[in-house]
Amino acid sequence: MKRIAILLACVLAVFVMGCESDEASGGGSGVTGTWKGSGFYDGGVALNDFTMVLNQDGTTVSGSYDITRPNRHMVGSVSGSNNGGTLDLTLNPNGTVDGTVSGNTMTIVWWESGFGGDIEGQEAHLTLTRQ
Repeated sequence: MKRIAILLACVLAVFVMGCESDEASGGGSGVTGTWKGSGFYDGGVALNDFTMVLNQDGTTVSGSYDITRPNRHMVGSVSGSNNGGTLDLTLNPNGTVDGTVSGNTMTIVWWESGFGGDIEGQEAHLTLTRQ
């Protein structure tokens, strides 16, 4: 009887150790959904309308974006990864995103590219919320 109890305890321990959060591991729905938010460029210019519609399969992230900032409207595709809540995304044709996600909050840094001008190459720091 004691051996059965020990065996069951071991099986339970292995099961509990394997039960990592789907979102943290990049599984489950991960970052799937519509994310909206705002922020600022390093130079102080406001970025008030930043939206990404994302799908996650394993650690692979894909989707689309729609960004409006003063004098510019940008749309395109998103590709990249979510590894344990760490994001590495490409916004084609307008730059790259690094960041983190926890639950329904995404904190990102976006490096805009593709246009030239005074904001080209500046970092934008944003907080997005899953809708």
